[in-house]
Amino acid sequence: MAENMAFERMKAMRLFAAELRATTIEVQKKGGDQYESQLYLTQTGLKASRVMIVGTATEIEDIGTDGSFYRMRVSDPTGVFFVTAGQYQPEAASFMQELIGKLPAFVTVIGKASLYTPKEGTVLTSIRAEKVVLADENIRNTWLVETAKATLDRLTALKTNTALGLEVDTAYPDKEDYKQIVKTVLLSMKSDVGVFSPASSSSVPPVSPPVVTSSPNSETKPATKATSDGPMSLEDMKNFVEQKIIATNKGKGVNLETLGNPCKSAGMTLMQLEAALKGLMDEGRIYEPKVGMVTASGA
Repeated sequence: MAENMAFERMKAMRLFAAELRATTIEVQKKGGDQYESQLYLTQTGLKASRVMIVGTATEIEDIGTDGSFYRMRVSDPTGVFFVTAGQYQPEAASFMQELIGKLPAFVTVIGKASLYTPKEGTVLTSIRAEKVVLADENIRNTWLVETAKATLDRLTALKTNTALGLEVDTAYPDKEDYKQIVKTVLLSMKSDVGVFSPASSSSVPPVSPPVVTSSPNSETKPATKATSDGPMSLEDMKNFVEQKIIATNKGKGVNLETLGNPCKSAGMTLMQLEAALKGLMDEGRIYEPKVGMVTASGA
């Protein structure tokens, strides 16, 4: 009698943007199955193909040439994920198309990790979306806690799995401090505007630092607080955040947690604060020397 065969989809794993961004190693496939999923080895010992992330979508671009192909920028408290969808992911692509103009927004993404090497010595990571749906703050909060626990569990497992530990040490001789990354995430969640406050919409998820080649020479414009005349513009919000960073910079950067309360008092929400941070980084006015810290480019 023929054996019943059931197709079991690979589990979608949870990991922070900092860990995916640092991933550069493909796991060698066993056998010659051309349909076998490509696994990637991360710095905490995770071997995964499919991932599940929750974060704030801040930007969606149509980068297609022969058809619609979308790239979405999604941030968590450790950095940025880049999510793509095209003709072979029609539902995800359609959702991303409809979401343009409605940003920023919380989203949940399930998809396959992918590494791309545009030139020697450079590895870019992205997620090819299988499914994209709207999320809310509670869903994002739960994902942060679960992902923090999963990260710490993997670090613990590395201590007992000698073979895996050696494989990771060989692949990544210079690793990120993931215990510190998890600590930064959890501390941000405990702040007054953090994600443990269900009614709050003002936690502070940083985005990945751009390469800053020069410091801007332009003078910072004064920011204005929201008044009865109307809400702050994006430029006002960027100027306000930049001034707070410059004013509190101690030479080692500014802890992102300290920006939450003054920005909340100025009338800024979580997603407005993130949009301001992203805009400042894209313009090279600020950068992130390490996870959870930012500093002005001219400081």
